[in-house]
Amino acid sequence: MRFSIGFKIFGIAVFLAVVMFIAAFLSEMRVRQAEIRIDVLADHLIPMSEKSSELRTLALQETIRFRNLLITEMQANTTNGPSVSDTYNDLAETFDTVAKEMHGEIDAAIAQLPTADRKVILSDVRIRLEALVTAHDSLHFLIQRIVARHAEGNTPAETELVSLFELQEDTFAAAHGTLVKEIRTVVNAVAKTAEEDQALAISFEHVVTGVAAILGLLLAGIMTRALIAPIRNLRMASLAVQAGDLTQHVDIKGNDELADLSGTFNSMVEQLRRKEKTEAVFGRYVDPRVIEKLVDETGDNADDLAAAGKQQATIFFSDIAGYTTISEHLTPAGLVHLMNEYFNMAGEPIAATSGLLDKFIGDAVMAFWCPPFAPADDIARLACKAVIGEAAMMQEFQKRVPDITGIRVGAPTINIRMGLATGEVVVGSIGSANKRNFTVIGDTVNLSSRLEGANKFYGTQTLICERTHAMMGEGFTTREIDHLAVVGKSEAVRIYELFGAGSPSNDIADAFAAFAAGLSFYRQSDWDRATAKFNECLKAKPEDAPARAFLKRIDILKAQPLDPAWNGIWHLHEK
Repeated sequence: MRFSIGFKIFGIAVFLAVVMFIAAFLSEMRVRQAEIRIDVLADHLIPMSEKSSELRTLALQETIRFRNLLITEMQANTTNGPSVSDTYNDLAETFDTVAKEMHGEIDAAIAQLPTADRKVILSDVRIRLEALVTAHDSLHFLIQRIVARHAEGNTPAETELVSLFELQEDTFAAAHGTLVKEIRTVVNAVAKTAEEDQALAISFEHVVTGVAAILGLLLAGIMTRALIAPIRNLRMASLAVQAGDLTQHVDIKGNDELADLSGTFNSMVEQLRRKEKTEAVFGRYVDPRVIEKLVDETGDNADDLAAAGKQQATIFFSDIAGYTTISEHLTPAGLVHLMNEYFNMAGEPIAATSGLLDKFIGDAVMAFWCPPFAPADDIARLACKAVIGEAAMMQEFQKRVPDITGIRVGAPTINIRMGLATGEVVVGSIGSANKRNFTVIGDTVNLSSRLEGANKFYGTQTLICERTHAMMGEGFTTREIDHLAVVGKSEAVRIYELFGAGSPSNDIADAFAAFAAGLSFYRQSDWDRATAKFNECLKAKPEDAPARAFLKRIDILKAQPLDPAWNGIWHLHEK
C-alpha cells in the first residue's frame, strides 16, 4: 500500500490531536466535577449552614420568650395559659419550616454530588438534623406541659418540669453543636475535594501534554530521519553529478514521493549519461554557419582551426527572473523539461535575425551578431529585433507552462531579463585541442551580462548600451534610463530601455517625456523638481518601475550630504 509523505505527516498530526483531545476530555471531566462540588457548596451546603444557625436562633428566641412570659405571669400570679402558648407556637412552626428546608438542601446535595463518600457524610448530617428536630420537639413538649401545670396551679410539678426544660435546653444545644460540626466537616471535605480535582485536572493536563510533546518529538524525529536520509543521499548524488560523475545511482526505498524523486533522479542521470555520450560524439558541432566558416578557414589539418580576431559585435544575454525559486518547485525531470522547451523557444528569434546562439549558462542564454553572419551596419538593429521577438515569444511560452510542467494551479511565471551591448570583441574558435567553441570574449561581453543583471535594479526587461542605441536605427521605442557604472567597470555608460517596436501610445509617450525631464533634474541634483517629474511619469504609467527606483534613490541621496564631485553617475555594486 502506498503512503505518501503528506499522509504520514497527517497521520502523526491526527495521532497527536487524538492524544490532546483525550487529555482535554479527561481534564474537562475533572474540572466539571470540581465545578459540581463548588455549585453544591454555593447552592446547598453554605445555605444549610446558615439555616442551622437560624434554627439555633429560633430555638433561643422560643425559650427566651417562653421564660420571659412565664416569669411575667408568675409575678402577676395569673394563669392565662393560652396567651403563653400563643406566644411561642409561631416560632416553633418557623423552626419546623426551616428544618424541612434543610432536609431539602441535604436531598439536593446528595443527588448532585458525584461520589459516594460525600453522600454518606451528608446522610450523617441528616441524622444530626433529625436529632436536633427531636431535641426541639422534646423542648417544645416540655413547654406545653409546663404551661398546662401552670394553668392548673400545680406549682411543684411546674417547678420539676422547668428543671427538665433546662436539661433539654442543654441537650438541644449539644445536638445543634454536633450538627454544625458535621456540616462544617462536609463543607471542608467538599471544598478540599473540589480543590484537589482542580489541581489534579491541571496536573493531568500537564502530564498528558508532556507525554504528547515527547511522543510528537519522537515521531517527528523518526519521520525526519526517514525523510532526511534519502534527501541527503539525493543531495550527495546531485553534487557528484554536478561535479561530472554520472555513475551515481540512488537506491529507491519505500513507495512515497521521495521514492518517486529518487527514481526520477536516476532517470535524469541516465539521460545525462546518454547526453554526455552524445556530446562526446557531436560535441564539436555547432551552428551550421559556424561550421561552414570554420571549414572554409581551416587548413588541411582538421585541428588547425582559424585564429580568433577582433571585430565589432552586438552581444545578447538573457536570464530567467526568480529561476532558483522556480527550480525549487519542480522535480529535476520537470525542470529539465521546462528548460529544454524554454531554450528551444529562446533560440528561434535569435536564429531568425541571423544571430549566433553561443551557449546556455544555467538558465541564461548568450548570443551575438557579427559579420559575416550579419551585416556589420545592421547588427544592433537585428539584435533589438530579436529581443522584441523574445519578449513576444515569452508571452506565448507562458501559456504553455501549465502543460509543460503539469501544474494547472500555481504554475511558475517565467519572466526574462535581457541585455544588449555593442562594441569590439574577440571573435573566433577558442578552446583546447579537443574541445573548442566559436564564441566571443571581451569587455563588451561583460557589459552585456551586467546590463542584463541591472534590469532587476530598475524593474525593466531589456537594457541596451549607448552604442547599441546609436546603431539600432528607427522603428523602436526607447528611453534613457541612467548613466551607470556597472560592476567591474570604472567607466560609466549611458543605458537605455528597449521598450518595444513602433511608436508608443500617448500615455507611454507622456510618461517617457516626464521621466526624461525627471532624469535631467536628477542629474542637476534638483531633487524636488526631479521628484515631481517622476511622480508625473507614474501618473501616466502607474506601473513604471524605473520612476519608482529613482524616487527611492532620491530619498537616499537627500538623506546624506552630496559629494561635491557628484556628476549623476550611479555606481552599481551588485551583479
